[in-house]
Amino acid sequence: MNTKLLTLSLISCALAACSGGSDGGSSKPGIKVNGISGINYQIGERSGVVTDGQAIPYSAGEQISFKLGELTLATVTAKDSITLADFFPALPTTAAEFRTQLRMGYDQSEKLLSLPNGLKEYSYGATPVLHRTSNLMQLLLAMDNDRNPDNGLDLASGNWASKLSGFNEDTLPLNIDLREFAKHYRTRAFSQVQTLLLAMDISAPLSTLYQVAGITIAAKAVTGYTQPNVTPGTVGEFVFNDNMQLESEKKITSNTVTTSYTYDSNGNITREFIETDLSNNGSIDSSREYSRTYSDFGASLTYDRKDRDLNGDLTRHDRTESVALDNKRQVARSVSTNQLDNTANYDVYLYEFNSDGLQTQQNYEEYDSSDTLLRELNQRNYSYADGKLSQAVSNSYSGSSFSSSTTQSYTYGDNTITVEGVYRNASNEVLGESYRYVENFSAGRLTKADYTMFSGDIGSTVNETKTIQYAYDDQGRLTSCTWYENDNPAPYQRNRFEYGPYGMTKKVLQETYNLENQSFQSGSEKAFTYGDSGELLTEPTNNNSFSYSSENVVNGVAYLIHEMKLLDQKSNRKNDSCYFFWF
Repeated sequence: MNTKLLTLSLISCALAACSGGSDGGSSKPGIKVNGISGINYQIGERSGVVTDGQAIPYSAGEQISFKLGELTLATVTAKDSITLADFFPALPTTAAEFRTQLRMGYDQSEKLLSLPNGLKEYSYGATPVLHRTSNLMQLLLAMDNDRNPDNGLDLASGNWASKLSGFNEDTLPLNIDLREFAKHYRTRAFSQVQTLLLAMDISAPLSTLYQVAGITIAAKAVTGYTQPNVTPGTVGEFVFNDNMQLESEKKITSNTVTTSYTYDSNGNITREFIETDLSNNGSIDSSREYSRTYSDFGASLTYDRKDRDLNGDLTRHDRTESVALDNKRQVARSVSTNQLDNTANYDVYLYEFNSDGLQTQQNYEEYDSSDTLLRELNQRNYSYADGKLSQAVSNSYSGSSFSSSTTQSYTYGDNTITVEGVYRNASNEVLGESYRYVENFSAGRLTKADYTMFSGDIGSTVNETKTIQYAYDDQGRLTSCTWYENDNPAPYQRNRFEYGPYGMTKKVLQETYNLENQSFQSGSEKAFTYGDSGELLTEPTNNNSFSYSSENVVNGVAYLIHEMKLLDQKSNRKNDSCYFFWF
């Protein structure tokens, strides 16, 4: 990137004639906003759109807010020159700070169990600032007219200020983990409706912002790991490419498994090639290749899996071909086939969406090789009210005949989400038990979840009750979740989490509560350790001990984001211990 261009007054701003001028003798010549145009601003009673070639009059001490629709991007003290770096003034400047803030993305979030997995949402104990910053930057980069941040972000040419006049905090999941932002169902719907290309490498938003701000971060890359407590001993080796993406991984135990990765320009993995040497003698005994293609919007178009034996002969070849709705982000149809057997049955997935880009239906069908429909395995239907899920119906079939359904109905209070689930047979009779699940919130935090199981329809005899209570520290990180059952005052189980300066240090499972002593009598714990730069040294899930290079990488920001993605997979670092699947 040519960062020098971004230090110039690329895009000065904005509609000085809009709603008045200066404020008496303290008036200044005008604010020049460098590096971005086409967003809204408000200063005092004056408002307008940041445009090229004009300046915004201001008086000393005034605050100026920059907005996208109704969402405030930043509020800063007015001055002669403002850049994107002023929008995000508290960026971490060391590897330790950066890693710690990345981990806040999962330490401060908790998945809501009330909503289906495909429409998942989270509550936040506090705002994970670095993840929100990345997600906002990804949105701004996607709206840039030529998708080239070297010459500034031109949102004016796309008329985004007008298109997104109703954009607000609820439009997109801006606080979500930066790795999940582009894949989230609301983001996909937004991309579809707005014809917005949000696909890019997960490190691009923050890498761009750091270059604009002129900040570099020194970071040393993880080179591998050992599992000293595993028999036989295991050694792992990592190699990263110039874009700081994982290029290859070698895992050596009683055999050697080598995996290499290839990426497209948007950071999607286009090829994953796995070779296995069963005897550690240098010969390849089998291989597996996954290959994928994507649309410019990030929709998966093709997926192939090819397994080969030691002679290189294909033993398995599965292929999925998909069609994107209007050639954009949402997938409308997928067909999965066995490429080695033209007499085999094949599966078809069909998806429908409403005018807001939200999924309303999913069909799963099985056909024989003559294209005859054999059965509908499942059909799901979703309804929405004010953009929120109001009902989810899952239908099951026996052959081509409808057999049963599950209906989940959702209501939203000021501080609650309630879902009621009812199972019905083909005659629409209640089939067995039904349930009510209520999530309670305070200041945006999930504080309690209540589950009630009924013997028949909702409101009938109660069979069982469960409650989870959540607690947080002063940084909004989850410190415990405690289970209670059937109005028993003694807790059934507690998961407790401890933190150090770089993130979670311990997960503790406590069981067998003694009501007289007011304490748990048994349990287990898992510990994480870190180095002085916040790097993960040991983790308990796979007993990995990680090693790091003695040299700094070229792009510390990009590396640290890809490191988070890699080591989370290796260590199950994500705090998911309070997920309790009741229904």
